[in-house]
This record gives sequence, structure tokens and C-alpha cells, in this order.
Amino acid sequence: DDGSFSNDCTITGGLSHIEVSNDAGADVLISGITFKDASGSVILAHGSKYSHMKVKDCRFENNGADGGSAIRIHATGDDDNAMDVHVDGCTFVKNYGNLGVIHNHGGKVAIRNSLFLENEEEWTVIVQSSASIEIEYSCFDDDYAAVYVKDDSYIIENSFNHADNLKHGCAGMFLEPADKCSKFSEDDCLAEVTTNGEASSGDGSGRIVAIIVFIFIFLGLSAIYTTRLRRKEKKFDDISRGGEEYGSENVELKLEESMY
Repeated sequence: DDGSFSNDCTITGGLSHIEVSNDAGADVLISGITFKDASGSVILAHGSKYSHMKVKDCRFENNGADGGSAIRIHATGDDDNAMDVHVDGCTFVKNYGNLGVIHNHGGKVAIRNSLFLENEEEWTVIVQSSASIEIEYSCFDDDYAAVYVKDDSYIIENSFNHADNLKHGCAGMFLEPADKCSKFSEDDCLAEVTTNGEASSGDGSGRIVAIIVFIFIFLGLSAIYTTRLRRKEKKFDDISRGGEEYGSENVELKLEESMY
């Protein structure tokens, strides 16, 4: 179909639902699907470093596996570098197991505008083996913990994220190299969420656009007010100058009259 979540496409049960193999192409798209009750990693992202996959507007619910209950990114063959995976507008709910809902082993993962809710993994997202992570406008609520970055991996982006009511003390990314927690910046969730609880793909730009529109309206009204104020001031000045001139003419006239 058109890949819209509104099509209500659901895959339930079984082991892994989708495997992207080592010879996958550059542009793989998985869109608008609900994955439920799998007993293995739902998506096995085993493509090469030249492969790219986008997972958009999907829901992962009650899936269990050791090593990425929802998405497992892992290199295959002799290459240590895994594929590139972008997650956009997805919801991850009540998934369980060990080693993450998303386990990135040697690849690149970018997560945007997504929700992680009530997942029972020790760490919701794990990044290791020279892997990288970008995460923006995403929220972790009622999970055990959020993101763990091991000492051989690195962060490209960590912006506008939120965590609340986690069982672990780190409400953000735990950085193994520095042995410290990098707390998420936002007090509230900025992911755009629809009424049925799924995130809609985006980057929180709807709120940003609203703010920009408000600023332009405010500046426009300020400019109108300033223009009217200046007109009033000019009118008052003209009246004042006219009064002064009228007054001086009266004085001159009276002086001339008194001379005769």
C-alpha cells in the first residue's frame, strides 16, 4: 500500500519478522507497520556498510529478544561495519529482553521523533563496536533506562530529547568512556504525538513553526503600534508648532495696534 500507518497493517507472533541481508540495496524502506509479540528481533538489519534502511511510522509492541527486541543492527561476513538505519516517527511499547530494544553493533543509527514507553530492557538503546548514534526529539517514559554508549562508540547528535520516570538514575545517555550520565535537555516531550499514541514522523518542527509564526505576528503588531505612535507624535508636534506661530502673530499684532 502507500505505507501509511492508517492502513492498520499488523504482523503478529513468530520469530523475526524482517531480515535485511548483506546484499541489500542502498534504499530500504519499512513504513506504517505494527509489529507485535515476536519472540526474536523484529527487524534484523544485517546489511553491509553500503546499505541504508529507513523505518518510518511503525509501532513495536510486546516483542522479546536478547539483543535488540525491535531492531538489531549487526555486521555480517568479514566486514566489521554494519549498515545505516534511520528510525523516524516510531513508537516502542513494552518490549523486553536483554541488550536493548534497539541494539546497534557496528552500524550507524539515527532516531528522530520517536517514543519509547514502558520497555523492560536494561537499556532501551545500546551502541557498541565502533557504532554511532544520532537522536533528536525523542522521549523515554517509564522505561528501565534510556541510551548506553560503550567506550568504543560515539555520539553524533543528542538534541531536544526527554526522559521521565526511568528506573535507572541516568535520565539520558550513559557514556561508558567517561563513566558519566549526559542528561537529556528537555523537561517535556517534544515528539509530535497523535491521539492514538503513535508518533508522527517529523522533528518537532510543528512547534517551531508555531513559535516562528507567533514571533512574526508579534513583530508585525509592534511595527503597526510604533507607526501609529509616531504619527500621533508628529501630529502633536505640528499642532504645537502651529500654536506657537499663531501665538507670536497675535503678539506682533497687538504691538502694532498699541503703536497707533
